[in-house]
Amino acid sequence: MNALLVVLGNCIVLLISLLILEMGTRWFAPDWLRWRMEQLSHLQEANSEIGTDLDWKIELQGNQFIRFTPNTSFDVIHPEYQYRMHIDEYGCRRTVPTHTTMPLIPFLGDSFTLGLGVRDEDTYISHLQYYFVQRFINLGITGSALPQQISLIKLRHEALGHPHLYVFAFFFGNDFSDMMTFDDNTTTSQGTILDNQYGLNENQDTLSQWNYWLLNSQFRHSYLVQYTRQMAGRWMYSRYSSRHMDPVFMLMDTRNHAYHIRAMTLLERYLDQLVVLSKNKHFDILFLAIPDKYQSVSPALKAAYYGIPIEQLDQNLPNRLLRDALAERGIPLIDVTYMFQKRLNPDALYYKYDNHWTPEGHRFFANQIRDELEEFIKRRNLVEQN
Repeated sequence: MNALLVVLGNCIVLLISLLILEMGTRWFAPDWLRWRMEQLSHLQEANSEIGTDLDWKIELQGNQFIRFTPNTSFDVIHPEYQYRMHIDEYGCRRTVPTHTTMPLIPFLGDSFTLGLGVRDEDTYISHLQYYFVQRFINLGITGSALPQQISLIKLRHEALGHPHLYVFAFFFGNDFSDMMTFDDNTTTSQGTILDNQYGLNENQDTLSQWNYWLLNSQFRHSYLVQYTRQMAGRWMYSRYSSRHMDPVFMLMDTRNHAYHIRAMTLLERYLDQLVVLSKNKHFDILFLAIPDKYQSVSPALKAAYYGIPIEQLDQNLPNRLLRDALAERGIPLIDVTYMFQKRLNPDALYYKYDNHWTPEGHRFFANQIRDELEEFIKRRNLVEQN
């Protein structure tokens, strides 16, 4: 009986101590922790940060995504947006207006190009289509990067009528890290592109499962738990790097030399494969740079959240990595990141809790690249005619 009372007394003391620590953490919370708790308060369910792909109708060849099922539609639901996505006869997201001009000009990219977060008519490709007679088609797919996009061209080039030009939209937020993930998985079972994006086929270790639980259980409301979790995450990042950090911060951290070297090595490898493919299939290449939210919106709070000194961040370092690799291979690039950085209110271009563009973000991007894109297509047509 006495032993039971001792255990009970210790439990009460521990509970009171934790409550005092929780109150103290809330009272003296640093700005980055308040910012993070505001984010977590908007999680409505386990996957609310990334929406749902449960009813997306897709066609696969093995594990490789080929296309969406043609002439279908499905709902996209997220706490910050909800709309219905429509698929055209090519199995691509519908572009509005739809032209019939051939050959097609396909745009390849990830969820930014697909237009996750906006209606069909609000994607940047739809905004561009109003000003061009050529038919643009949207080959964007969530979670894809250069390796998957190269495979997609190999599989679909003939069916698309042998396009003479492919436009690649490179997202600085995670395209480098997605190439690393693809490279890491080449010797293991590889999920589909959609699986890799939404975590449906992720090899979860015990640490990842605990991290997921802490973010999606009632403990997400505890300042003490989230503060402790993040301190542990910083310790791991300082020693081992961290896959739970937004990849763009891994790139912008000027101290992360090994990460930069690996990113460039993989980028150059896949660009070389793309150049060979373009020569064999007789098509031209154009790259568009898609800036991450934290390359234009102040990264200070999130940098503090990760424990990275703000003076160690270079927001344009990812741009230079891509620009240098493309220039070495004579591949043209349209990069308007500086226009996002100059904009008075860049926050309006991105959703508050989601990293994707708002309708205004897509419109802004289309307006900034339109003249350069038009000039590139004109020059290219002149060369073809001669």
